[in-house]
Amino acid sequence: MFRSAGAATQPRFQSSKIAFLIAAHTEPVLLARLVRALASPWSHVFVHIDAKADIGIFLHELADIRGVTLIRDRVPVYWGGWSQVEASLRLLQAAREHDPAFARFVLLSGCCYPLRSNRALRDYLFTDDAEHIGLVRGNSAPGTRTCWTSSTPSATKPTRPLSLPTPPLDA
Repeated sequence: MFRSAGAATQPRFQSSKIAFLIAAHTEPVLLARLVRALASPWSHVFVHIDAKADIGIFLHELADIRGVTLIRDRVPVYWGGWSQVEASLRLLQAAREHDPAFARFVLLSGCCYPLRSNRALRDYLFTDDAEHIGLVRGNSAPGTRTCWTSSTPSATKPTRPLSLPTPPLDA
């Protein structure tokens, strides 16, 4: 990732609240572990469980965890299909309806797990106004739909690599 040249900008956020958006379809025990790791006073976790999955075991694993919202209107998700986007949009919509003050949205898979503490992640996300994802219009043949690909964000929105100090082994 690249940073644009010039002076660093001062971050301008109305709040330091983070919405963690998780799309899951398997591994309910790992999902519960992830949700517990992300829990904090400055965050809320939103979870979309693939409609093809049995939600019962997920409900059981997440039952005692505060600060988590399950998406009720679940989508059957197919890899590489529009359904992945639809599930992501439902997560975003639920987060915005829950609290419009969220300043950062972090999209995760249910099989992800943080390598750093929630506090370190928060500090990193609110250090400046950098965006950490970008879209670039791809080359589309005339008369076809526009193709968008994930790539290095534009120079107008600086980005920076995740560079955090290594935590002690007992952390």
